[in-house]
Amino acid sequence: MRESILIVLLVCGVSFASTLGVVDLKHNGYGGYDEVRIRNMNPSTGIYATFNGPAGIYIFDKSGDAGLGNHWADGSKTVFGLCMDLYQRAPEGVYGTYDINPPMLGPDPYGPMWIGKESYLRELWARYFNPSWAHLDNQINPSAAAFDVAIWEIIYEDLPASAADYNVAEGNGKFYVKTGSGTVHYDEIVSTANNWLNSLTGGQNAPQAYLTALTSPEYQDMLVEITPEPTTMIFLLLAGLTGFIKKR
Repeated sequence: MRESILIVLLVCGVSFASTLGVVDLKHNGYGGYDEVRIRNMNPSTGIYATFNGPAGIYIFDKSGDAGLGNHWADGSKTVFGLCMDLYQRAPEGVYGTYDINPPMLGPDPYGPMWIGKESYLRELWARYFNPSWAHLDNQINPSAAAFDVAIWEIIYEDLPASAADYNVAEGNGKFYVKTGSGTVHYDEIVSTANNWLNSLTGGQNAPQAYLTALTSPEYQDMLVEITPEPTTMIFLLLAGLTGFIKKR
């Protein structure tokens, strides 16, 4: 049975004047995930940090009176997502308000990522995201963690000359996965993430998932896979173009 659910990737996001509305979400558990140990440079401060944490699917409740309008045609309030923000936490116990933006304008406060990274994220999602990860109930799943790690690699590392240069265990120093206590599936996560990343083409003929960024200065940001109404899609594209022109 096909459920009408929202699939999201968590990222840090920034608020722009071109935002298309808000959605209120509250963290409510996990789906498929695994423990990873990472070292990352905070783009805002230039300071490095090493820490352990879950990589994989987060589960959210959606407030009934705020959010994305017709994107929930059946009134569903459950949101499934992948954490992408390494320096903020998901809203716990309260509803966090997120702005709706094109992905190229996120993440906040570490963006905007612009078109090149967004294209890689869309292709990665279209080729390798597995919706079944969202339906696992707090289960260890190295593949879901590897997908999350691949997203962090795209967002936090510089764009490579080619996708074959992506390496989540090394990179150019801004983000990488480390071995250490609690990282039982390190080898599997690293090899899976690198295989997926190295296969990306970034070309015009590559498959592209339709993603929207939900951004917040306070909470972990998200990338959302949706099929919006045609008019909403146009507004999202125009908002992204406007932000790009202003930045240029």
